[in-house]
Formats: sequence, structure tokens, C-alpha cells
Amino acid sequence: MAQRFYEAEVFPVIIRIIDEICQYQDYADRYEIAERLLGDEEGQILVEKALSSDGPKISAKRIAGNMVDWFSADITKDSPIIAQWTGRYIRKRVNRQRKTSSGYKRVREVWAYGLANPNIYPEEVSDEQTYIEGTVRKILINAYERNTQARLACVEHYGAKCQVCSIDFEKHYGLIGQGYIHVHHVVPLAEVQQEYEIKPIRDLRPICPNCHAMLHKRNPPFTIEELKDIIKAEKGKK
Repeated sequence: MAQRFYEAEVFPVIIRIIDEICQYQDYADRYEIAERLLGDEEGQILVEKALSSDGPKISAKRIAGNMVDWFSADITKDSPIIAQWTGRYIRKRVNRQRKTSSGYKRVREVWAYGLANPNIYPEEVSDEQTYIEGTVRKILINAYERNTQARLACVEHYGAKCQVCSIDFEKHYGLIGQGYIHVHHVVPLAEVQQEYEIKPIRDLRPICPNCHAMLHKRNPPFTIEELKDIIKAEKGKK
């Protein structure tokens, strides 16, 4: 199939989308990136431009997928267009899953991208530091909060809406906010043991970045109800 777009136009948009997705989960897979391209203002322009080119008519969804596949192929080469992002991402194969009546089932393996040096949330610690008792569990909690499948199960159950302030980023910002939310681990560190097994619906809650940071302003963190009470009290002062 003939190429219908210019890498120099498309790749920076794909890079931005990967970075945005990796703010709240470990990896962005091929289908997530393509879906976001279709909902992104710049991405829509590029897809429509490709659709208007000469040649057999194909769907916008397929065009977006082709753009991501082209990026995936070029990022492994010595391409001058992609050179500035070399080493920025960890590339691996992941199982693309869908929810069924019997749970999650593998659909197919796809390429996914994670940041080689992800930003650390304010409440997290770097694995280059020396740990004292409890911090290993803290890192485990952070890993749960960023785990893609645990996050997916949590958000599918509760929705991408903050459980503290109720913000829904898609309703507030439109398509660019679709699916954007952090997840917060509600089990206290002291209760986390080596054999602990995460249960996303029981242990995780969708929380916006601001409320997530505020929950962790205290050690142990505030509970969701405590933070709601603080917000309510502050509003009552006005």
C-alpha cells in the first residue's frame, strides 16, 4: 500500500500521544495510539489529509493504524526523522485484550511503547535511592497504580471520573481528555505484605492528578472520604 502521509508531520503527533498516555499508565499500545490519533485535533487533520490523497479509499481507522505501524517500523531504523527520539522509549510486545463475559482474553500481540525514563509522581521514590523499611512496599503500590491491566479493570468498573472531585476529563476537555485519569491504591502500606495480590476493583480508585497528589500530601495518605471532607470544608469557608 502506498504511503499517504509524511513522517515528519505524523511522528511528532504520535510522540506527543505516547507521552500523554504514559503519564498515567506504563505502556501505550498500537491500538490505543491509533484511537487517540482519531480523537486528536492534529491527528484528525493528518488522517483527513491522507484520506483525501489519490488511491483506493480506505477507512480513517486503517489510516491511523498505518501511521502507527510506520512509526513502529521507523523507530527501529537509523531514520533521520526518528533520530531525535532514539532511546526515548522501551518497545515491547503486549497482549491486546478485550473484556468478555468470562474475563479478559488475549486478542493478539501488538507493539507498545513505554517511557525509558518515566516522570516520577510527587509521592513516588526513585529506584536509585537507598530504601528504608516500607519504601519497597511503596514502590509496589506505585507499580500497581501504573500497571496497565490493573488500571484498565479499575477504570472500566468505576469510569474515568475522579472519585474525589468528580471531574471527567472528556466532558471537560472533549476528545483530548478521553480516558485520562490516574488510579490510586487505597490499601494502607502497612497492610501490604510480600504475598499481597492486587484486586483492581477492591484496591484501586480512579483519581484525577490533582487529587492524587493531595491524597499523598500526608503519610499515611488521606483517605478519599477525608479529602472530600477537606474540599467540602474549604468550600464552606467561602
